[in-house]
Amino acid sequence: MPTTRLPHVATYYRSALFMLIAGILVLSASDYIYHQEIQKMQTELTFIAEEKAQGLNSDLNELTKTTLFLSKLPSVNGIANVPFTENTNKLQTEAFFSYEEKLSKIFEIYLDSLPNLIQVRYIGVDDNGREIVRVDKHQNQLIKIPEAKLQQKGNRDYFANIRQLAEKEIFISDITLNQEHGAFTIPYQPVIRLGTPIFTQHTPSEATTLFGEIVINVDAAKIFKKLSNNQGRDKSEMNIYVLNSQEDFLVHPDSSRTFQFELGTPYRWADEFAEFEGYIINNESNRIWSVLDALVMSQESIYLDDKRKITVIVTLPAIQALERAFWFALFSFLVLYSAFFIYFFIKNRSVLKSQQLHLEHALKMEKEIHDIINNDPHGKLIIDRQGLITLANCHIEKVFGYKKSELLENNMSMLLPERYRSNHLQLMQAYLTSPEVKEIGTGRDVFGLHKLGHEVPLEIGLSPIIYQGKEQTLCAIVDISLRRKLEKQFELLVETSPSAIMLVNADDKIELVNKEAENMFGYTRIHMLDHPFSLLVPYRFQQPIQTWCQSLLDNYHLNALAESSVDKDIFALNLEKREFPISMNLRPIETPQGRRILASISDLTERFEKDLALRKMSETLDRTSKIAGVGGWELDLITQNLLLSEETYRIYGLPFSTPITMEKFLSHYTDKAQTELKEAIEKAKTIGESWDLELSFITEKGKSIWVRTIGTTEFENDKAVRLVGTFQDVSERKYFIEELSRSNIELNNFAYVASHDLKSPLRGIDQLATWLEEDLANKLEVDDIEHLRLMRVRINRMEQLLDDLLAYSRSGKKGELTKKIDLNLLIKEVFDLCNVKQSFRLEYDNILPTFETESIPLTQVFRNLINNAIKHHDQGQGEIHISSTQENGFYVFRICDDGPGIPPEHDELVFTMFQTLRPRDEVEGSGMGLSIVKKIVTSFGGDIGLERQATQRGICVRFTWPIAMP
Repeated sequence: MPTTRLPHVATYYRSALFMLIAGILVLSASDYIYHQEIQKMQTELTFIAEEKAQGLNSDLNELTKTTLFLSKLPSVNGIANVPFTENTNKLQTEAFFSYEEKLSKIFEIYLDSLPNLIQVRYIGVDDNGREIVRVDKHQNQLIKIPEAKLQQKGNRDYFANIRQLAEKEIFISDITLNQEHGAFTIPYQPVIRLGTPIFTQHTPSEATTLFGEIVINVDAAKIFKKLSNNQGRDKSEMNIYVLNSQEDFLVHPDSSRTFQFELGTPYRWADEFAEFEGYIINNESNRIWSVLDALVMSQESIYLDDKRKITVIVTLPAIQALERAFWFALFSFLVLYSAFFIYFFIKNRSVLKSQQLHLEHALKMEKEIHDIINNDPHGKLIIDRQGLITLANCHIEKVFGYKKSELLENNMSMLLPERYRSNHLQLMQAYLTSPEVKEIGTGRDVFGLHKLGHEVPLEIGLSPIIYQGKEQTLCAIVDISLRRKLEKQFELLVETSPSAIMLVNADDKIELVNKEAENMFGYTRIHMLDHPFSLLVPYRFQQPIQTWCQSLLDNYHLNALAESSVDKDIFALNLEKREFPISMNLRPIETPQGRRILASISDLTERFEKDLALRKMSETLDRTSKIAGVGGWELDLITQNLLLSEETYRIYGLPFSTPITMEKFLSHYTDKAQTELKEAIEKAKTIGESWDLELSFITEKGKSIWVRTIGTTEFENDKAVRLVGTFQDVSERKYFIEELSRSNIELNNFAYVASHDLKSPLRGIDQLATWLEEDLANKLEVDDIEHLRLMRVRINRMEQLLDDLLAYSRSGKKGELTKKIDLNLLIKEVFDLCNVKQSFRLEYDNILPTFETESIPLTQVFRNLINNAIKHHDQGQGEIHISSTQENGFYVFRICDDGPGIPPEHDELVFTMFQTLRPRDEVEGSGMGLSIVKKIVTSFGGDIGLERQATQRGICVRFTWPIAMP
């Protein structure tokens, strides 16, 4: 019995030892499998976390480039540099509205083309950060915010942070809930903001000053949606979390736990998870073995700045590895126990298992490749050596319109336009001979064929790959339709630009011109392309332009739209080789073909001519002012800034451009003159009344003069803003007027005294002649009597001459009594007095007017003219004809006679003092009648002259008299 049991015992111990060894081996293997699975999970999570972080970082880089691009738009810089004056608001100018309209259109284009963008704003630093231009995207509708609804953002953190940046620096905000007017928008919308400052510089010599900010709002929910893609895993397996710098949840499987820090109840990573032996455990786990709830975690952070970051965390349940290890142990025990009884079967099974594991690994790798390709944001195809499609991702459906099922196992030539298919097989075989990573279509356009039949512009990259155990080719396909659309829109903006636009390469050759460039230079586009840019300017500017362009290209830095620019006012040459002034801006840009110089050119001919005309006009006015002795002045009532012309400084006796205040300006007047002038200025400012005064003045050197000052007021919005006027030294004229007035008084006194004092001796002589004639009546000879008569006649003539002198000195004086007169009666009375012998007849051509005037001067005019017509008639009888008409506010009177007339050569002589056409022995008179008449008529603003009649005899005296007295 014992002998029979020994083998069994040995077998038992061998079996126990085998089981023990097998158990140890299985447990060790399970532990290894567990840690291998954990390592695989860790590797997978690390890869996914890095990919998610890289994707987020790539999105932020693209948004950064977009923000910088928007900040360098011509419309953005145009608004910042709109010219203005102190009295104008640059945001209300025509130039601003033009730039604002263009900028709004560009903002709308970018919002429409970039799905993640929900808002683009141009915010000014003035008015507490008031928005200048803002375009929103709401439910895929583009909305330009009207001026009345633009908000002030000066109290927002991102606004203050952007203000601290230097030029071309970007601020990326924390991801927060969107707010409008200080309140969260409903439903809650997470946003991330990117912004950059905008500086203005009106001239190259001035320092740049902060003008505003470009801020874009990005829908963080769409970014989160891409981050939350679980790479094909079930949502219950893998979870993705996104944390901010304070570890608040931005993304969480339970959306109610996100952004609680915004709502006042922070919920953070530490509130939900704790670390345990290299794993993380959910704090809410209530299992006895918490390790069953352990999670494998991988995290990756991207930094927004030195302090702030965004962390992406990916987790998988560690129990998956434990389950795999458990099932491996169970399966291993079954295999080992089976192998104990069936050794050869187990041996063969082990080989089969090894092959199966290898196949599973290969399948797993293919699945991972499939998942990676499927989740790529660009189109991906895998093509075998026969050109058949073995794999296509989801994005290919968007590019070509085919479903993946329609593409698989079909030749990729179906995606090519007809013109490419004949060479496709040959090109593919050439590539497969020596496969390498390469791009297709470098330097030329490449198109694919959409299912609907239209062509799609593409960028294609090829890369060799092992897939399904075979050498195949991975094709990366990017649809560049949107880029081409933007390029077309950019070309349209360039073509319609009011400035000449040219693109110049490093070899000084022109690669692009717009319509305005053709108009400006007179060349057609074909004659400018590929020709030297420097040949469009005179020889003296060619070398400087080449130097400027080369300097800009050498100093150009990547990740910047333009590091610097050159602004110059020079001369250009048109087709006719005629020089004309231009303003040129040179700016380096990065294009798909490399670095280029963008030249923006404006024709300054019109401005140049206007400036030249203004300078000539200013010089002419200055010379005229100096010749006339008239100065000018201007007072700004807002700033109290006083400007004087050079002539005004000369009258003041001050050096030109000496600073002077209004108080100093007034202090040179005498006290009485100051009072009068201040009253006039006050009336001008309050009621707009102008003034014209002659005032006494004391120059800086103490000389007393008289000045004439004229002033008027300029109003804006019913408010006096400026006083302007002239300033003239009238001392000499004042002196001459006073001297003339004194001389007139003395002449009047002299005429009166001469007339009065000379008449007394004449009367005495006349009396003596009368006595001699009476005393010697019987003793005088006939000749003596005649001599006495002639003596008395000459005495009477002398008295008449003195009376006429006195009348002439008094004639033409206004201010006599004005009354209504009937000329019909007045002329009849005058005629009756003059027609002593009743031998003349008076005729009227029409009824003479009745009007108000000074009767005495007018009566004197008619009496002299009628008396002359009678006195100088050669037949002793005749006819006098009087008529009247109206012309330009004057009555026109004509007094015509039928006497001997006046020779034409004496027309002017008859109006001269002491002139007669016949000897005074034939006609008694002093020769002053018509000169008196002329003086009276001209003093009342009229004129007098002679007119010839149709008949040979007679003359007409024509004179004018005002209808109404001034």
